[in-house]
Amino acid sequence: MLSRLPNVLHLWKENAESNKVFANLKSLEIHECSKLQKLVPASWHLENLATLEVSKCHGLINLLTLSTSESLVNLERMKITDCKMMEEIIQSQVGEEAEDCIVFRKLEYLGLDCLPSLTSFCLGNYALEFPSLEHVVVRQCPTMKIFSQGVVDAPKLNKLKLTKEEDGWEGNLNDTIKKLFNEMNSKEKIEPALQVQ
Repeated sequence: MLSRLPNVLHLWKENAESNKVFANLKSLEIHECSKLQKLVPASWHLENLATLEVSKCHGLINLLTLSTSESLVNLERMKITDCKMMEEIIQSQVGEEAEDCIVFRKLEYLGLDCLPSLTSFCLGNYALEFPSLEHVVVRQCPTMKIFSQGVVDAPKLNKLKLTKEEDGWEGNLNDTIKKLFNEMNSKEKIEPALQVQ
């Protein structure tokens, strides 16, 4: 766990030795590292990571590279909170394609909360599989138009937590996120935000 490191830009240098040192890492929690620009190097494979929590890291635009996300075969919980610049969770790059699809085999919980710049979990056209996913929370993500450009398969998921009281479900993650985005936009048109003078 790393917390309250306001001047840190990078957690680790990218080299083969550091990758070996953290290969057995099971939990990674990063809080209040506001200038952090990169979570882990693209070459890292975190196949033993079970928990990933990131909050108040306002310098992060993307959380994971495609290659790092493909290695997260044991990830069970991912929670991303209050990261003002975060645009997508899995960074999509031109010319980079997933072999078949990205499979988060053990992920059971996904929380996305207070991410005002988030437009999508993944803007790349990758198929995403979540065979164990049962709990998804999406709150205060006003620019999130779609969950993913590619096909999303989450057979155990049948609802999306929108607020503490409200659940919503439109048959799949993409349709649910689209409906949520459209509803938020229609409310803003009907009830314009108050301007502070």
